[in-house]
Amino acid sequence: MNLDPELVDDPIFEVIARLSDCLCSELAAAKGPGLCYCGLWVGAQPPPLGIGGEGCDTGVAWVRLVTAYPSPVFPLPDDGVSTCATPIAYEVEIGVARPAPRAEARAMFPDKQALFDAQRLYASDMHAAKRALLCCLPKVQAGATPRRDILVRLGAFQPLENAAGKSGGMWQGFIGWA
Repeated sequence: MNLDPELVDDPIFEVIARLSDCLCSELAAAKGPGLCYCGLWVGAQPPPLGIGGEGCDTGVAWVRLVTAYPSPVFPLPDDGVSTCATPIAYEVEIGVARPAPRAEARAMFPDKQALFDAQRLYASDMHAAKRALLCCLPKVQAGATPRRDILVRLGAFQPLENAAGKSGGMWQGFIGWA
């Protein structure tokens, strides 16, 4: 798909593109295993583990726009009548999914050390994703003219359902402008 270079972007595009770069940098700095994919994602669901090709055995990370809504008082939704001048707040998802430990042979549960190591890695990933949102974005200014400071709020962290051999989790974040 070749887009016209004169395409008018919503201000959130520049911000989530930067957030995606920050996430990938923070995960690399955390020194966990490399990922099959790290970047922007579109759609209603997180990316599958196999996005990087067959046999992705290290994981994926993503930034995804979830919702956008009128918000005169960031990050609260508008409870009245919105106008053209009503600011917009954006909900984003910052996530990391890794392969989940599996039980070996006839064992009922995965090995305790494998679970310990996986939980340590998931906690490291969670910390890196939080840093990407809270430490990188407030330093960015978005919009052509005038430049405006970005408002950022961290929401809840939600673990992925340990299904289909993947685990990890996602932060909810809110982005707006001062």
